[in-house]
Amino acid sequence: MEVSMAKASDSDYLKFKGQYPKSSKIFTAMFIDLIVVNIIAVIVLKIYGMILSGVLDRFTYGYVGFAIYLVCLLYVPILSAKSQTVGQRFTHIKIRDVMTGGNLSITTSISRWLMSVISPFGYNHKKVPWFDRKFNTVLLKS
Repeated sequence: MEVSMAKASDSDYLKFKGQYPKSSKIFTAMFIDLIVVNIIAVIVLKIYGMILSGVLDRFTYGYVGFAIYLVCLLYVPILSAKSQTVGQRFTHIKIRDVMTGGNLSITTSISRWLMSVISPFGYNHKKVPWFDRKFNTVLLKS
């Protein structure tokens, strides 16, 4: 199956004019998701620690724990792709594909999330950050 990655034009984004959430809602959703991810990670790491604490040496134990934490971080883009995260539900925002208006694929969602995490300048005076334009996505009020 071939996926078309046609670049969304300004007119594609204009059809969503007036539906963009405020920056405070975006920050609140991200903060709530950070808390949820850390709660999930603590629970999973505690269970991991109880099961494998005597089996692995300290060096391997630390690396495996870090890998588990990174997997817990994938909660945000995977849930964003299929529905909404807890923070997005609480603040009534959603991420959609600009071209179809539907949900994102998991790979697009993970790529978008990685770019948003490493980019401190994604949100500026423009309503649509550069990483949303790159992946043809849009953050909307739900």
